[in-house]
Amino acid sequence: MTNTWQMSPTTGSPVLVRLGAVALAVSGWLFLLYPVVRPWRNESTVGGAVASMSSDAWVAAHLFAVFALIVMPLGLLGLCRQLAGSRGYGLVLTGTVAVWLGAGLALPYYGAEDFALHALARQVRSGTSLPGPTRRCGPIRCRGNRHICRRPAAPRGGWRTDRHLDLAYGGTAAV
Repeated sequence: MTNTWQMSPTTGSPVLVRLGAVALAVSGWLFLLYPVVRPWRNESTVGGAVASMSSDAWVAAHLFAVFALIVMPLGLLGLCRQLAGSRGYGLVLTGTVAVWLGAGLALPYYGAEDFALHALARQVRSGTSLPGPTRRCGPIRCRGNRHICRRPAAPRGGWRTDRHLDLAYGGTAAV
């Protein structure tokens, strides 16, 4: 049996179009799983936020959203392939590029919310205190492996090393 399908300028490869449709369906399911799996507690309180963010369901739900954001633009490429040569192709291509850029900008947010907040909430839940800010300086410049901080109150307005700041503010400066 021979394949009688001929590729015309207005239709894309049926394999790519079908893969795009599958990618859009998978993306839709993953976006649906995100709010279903995510733990919903009162996050306006510390206890509720720690309970939500320290759970494994928090990580799984956010990973569903991350994978959906990765797969969705691939599905839109299949739609672009299907509409190649038609009047709506330029609009679909513009939308695909916008979705790809939006997904690229949203993925770092989801990564931070998923992994950083989860790690911090686990640390709070275990009773370990969170690390606070180490030192407040003005503009920081690095020289080698030392941080150089400029403080307005530094003698003669000069640059001071961490060792000098430790001594000036009561530290031991064991360098």
